[in-house]
Amino acid sequence: MRTLSVFLSALLSACGSEVTTVIIDGQMVSYAAGRGRVVDTTAPTVPQNLAAIVEEGHIELSWSKSTDDISGRLAYEVFRDASHLANVSNVQYADLAVVLGATYSYQVLAVDKAGNRSALSPAVSITLGGGPLAPTCSLTANPGSIQAGGLSTLTLVATGSYTTVTLNSEAVALVDDVHEEIVSPSQSTTYVAVITGDGGSSSCTATVTVLGSPDPTGTFDCFAAAAEVVPVTGLHVEKFDPDPSAGRAFDARTADFVVRESHGTISVEGDAAKTGMCWAGGYVYSEKPWDASWDDHKDPDGPTRNSAAISNSAYGMTITGLHYFNVHDGARTNNAYSWQVQHSWGEYVRDDCVENDQLHSGRVYDVLFDGCYTGISTEASAGDPVQGGQLVELDRLLLRMQPMPYPYEWQEKSGIIGVDGEPYDGTGIPYGHGDIFKLDDDDISRNPHFAVRNSVFLVTHHTQDSKTNFPPASLVDACENNTIIWLGGGAYPGELPTSKFPGCFTLLTGQQGIDYWVARVTDWHARHPEVGAGRKPASPGSLEFPRQF
Repeated sequence: MRTLSVFLSALLSACGSEVTTVIIDGQMVSYAAGRGRVVDTTAPTVPQNLAAIVEEGHIELSWSKSTDDISGRLAYEVFRDASHLANVSNVQYADLAVVLGATYSYQVLAVDKAGNRSALSPAVSITLGGGPLAPTCSLTANPGSIQAGGLSTLTLVATGSYTTVTLNSEAVALVDDVHEEIVSPSQSTTYVAVITGDGGSSSCTATVTVLGSPDPTGTFDCFAAAAEVVPVTGLHVEKFDPDPSAGRAFDARTADFVVRESHGTISVEGDAAKTGMCWAGGYVYSEKPWDASWDDHKDPDGPTRNSAAISNSAYGMTITGLHYFNVHDGARTNNAYSWQVQHSWGEYVRDDCVENDQLHSGRVYDVLFDGCYTGISTEASAGDPVQGGQLVELDRLLLRMQPMPYPYEWQEKSGIIGVDGEPYDGTGIPYGHGDIFKLDDDDISRNPHFAVRNSVFLVTHHTQDSKTNFPPASLVDACENNTIIWLGGGAYPGELPTSKFPGCFTLLTGQQGIDYWVARVTDWHARHPEVGAGRKPASPGSLEFPRQF
């Protein structure tokens, strides 16, 4: 062939021809003059002897190698039911994506290096018969070890022929033979998947290990450490001012308090000499209707002006086991240095679930805020002196933002929605909520710093983007193992400190987020049976909107 190429090159160059086609041994061949090479325009031969057999639930194809006079290396295209299925470089192919009982038709063509394609081979048909394949499964947990309140993703993969799949005895649906589920067990748990079909059944397991104690601080531990325990009982319809003393604990587990006066319904004061007090238990509520406006609860000129469930003006004081409902502010701190709110339950709080506007250091630990107009407020009044270096710690907090009727200055605000969750159209009751974190945005230095750990934040509706912001990264000293549940559609609209702490938030949406919230709230109530005893919700974690009572 080399001698012929040189001869043709000299002949064609002498004739002034660049490219011509000649017939050699009955084959049409294009030849490029002066380049010493053949331009291949001839297709390979059609693949012959295509055969299909069933092998252990799939179909094996094989055929005879095609030939090509110019190209030595060939590839093949496989077609199933006239649609392209695969490209291969050898003369066999295994089709794994098949269904028992189905009939398939296959053809193959050859392709040479120049891209010339042969005609399709004659079709061969085959039915995938035989008995059903035995089902198998695999179950993994990632990560396999978590801290209390952390998240792990279970991944279940099924193969073979199956009809039902359960995970810890609950039926689950698989998409493309895969099921994923985020779990947060309160203790180390082994998950068992069982897959069943006509060909038998199979099971697989995965274990999520929970590190550390699920509840290192008991709700009423302060009684044992108190210098004195003072019982508080009965119904109180006037402001309650307990007698402060260093290390004193107030046992209010059987006491109820009605909001009928201004400022703190429970008002605890104590200077540095009366540090270390503890308020434990109690139920605080207002008699205002569910659809009262923000102004009605603020009551600027009325008897309940600027009320709060409890006002803490003491040093080193702990508020624990308190339940408050339908109040203006929840726990308020005034000159309360090193305060702590723990193991408490606030619901349908019409303004701040925690108001710390004098910016003292404090801690919110293992608290359920199931319906806040505003989450955590640290917005000092204009002109008030503030101290730098203060730190607010949030650990194991469950906080749900609640759109409330007739929000603050709703006639002038954007982000107001109607009962359908859509932008308010002027009919019916308007709804909205405040900020998850209410900060001084004009002067960033007039804010405390934050540490946010092991907490869950739920936002159900899209109101105003800025309402869903978290503190800027410059104000966040620690951020880890937190979850945001976003049910408002689209991307989460708020700003997060992830530039400084990448991965410190997991975002859940849709039913997965709802299920996770319900599980966490159910777990909280199970661990705190005395908090709100007799008033526990029939459906923990309910997202009722609007909330009516």
